[in-house]
Amino acid sequence: MIRNVLKWAGGERSKKAKSPAQTGTGAQRQYTEGGSGKWIPFASFCTTGQFMKLGKGYVQHCGPTAAVNLIRSLEKYADRNAGQNADRKADYCADGNANRNAGQYADRNTGQYPGRNAGKYADRLAGSGKSAVPGNRDRTDPENLFLMCAEIGRRTRIYWNTKILGRFGGTSNPLTGIYLRRCLRASGDASLKVRIRFHVRITPDAVEEALRSGAIVYLQVYGHPKYKNHHMLCYGFRYKGGRREFLLADGWSPGPAWVGDKEIGHGHYLTIHCN
Repeated sequence: MIRNVLKWAGGERSKKAKSPAQTGTGAQRQYTEGGSGKWIPFASFCTTGQFMKLGKGYVQHCGPTAAVNLIRSLEKYADRNAGQNADRKADYCADGNANRNAGQYADRNTGQYPGRNAGKYADRLAGSGKSAVPGNRDRTDPENLFLMCAEIGRRTRIYWNTKILGRFGGTSNPLTGIYLRRCLRASGDASLKVRIRFHVRITPDAVEEALRSGAIVYLQVYGHPKYKNHHMLCYGFRYKGGRREFLLADGWSPGPAWVGDKEIGHGHYLTIHCN
């Protein structure tokens, strides 16, 4: 009898092991369609190109750009929760299809903003050195947010607006978590409780699990074949045609960039959870 019970239990375990939906790794789930897209409706796709000529100019500024995209996403999420400003929701469908208002979407995410106070903040940054914190009316204006984040990085010496020998400059990788917390605090939105955690090594499975847990993933890649040393956000993933793909706000493209396991890169990552 005991032998039959053990045989039955072994058979049940074997059946469970063969079920892609119940396994823990991406390789075993590769033929399962679907994915995780909680944050995709709130994604922001500002680029380094739209900020590089602000003030006296910026280089190696993928870190402040990623911070801007993070702040904008969290504020859109907070607005949704509060039932306010529904028109600020990103015009991008969670299933990865092209948005319905492609023209408006491109304008909204490629720097075609009025920049009401961009000049004022740029002058302030170039002059007294005081931090430029936008008021509530301008919090989600990308140029104002970028100037604020860049100034925070400069004052804390976490972001260096320089490019020496093509290597030295940019945002400090070990201090990125501190930097993001300060940028979020300065943005003035206290309606969300945000938790930021550092993780040692990027792997496709680790990023998928973080996204499934409800996090936005902040990637710090090194020696990437396309991005070199770069900071960017990952908002979601999908399985399509037997292939896993991750949606990036890479700071280069004014819209979603889908990459596979091999293109996600190597380095560290941070997870950002909020209530």
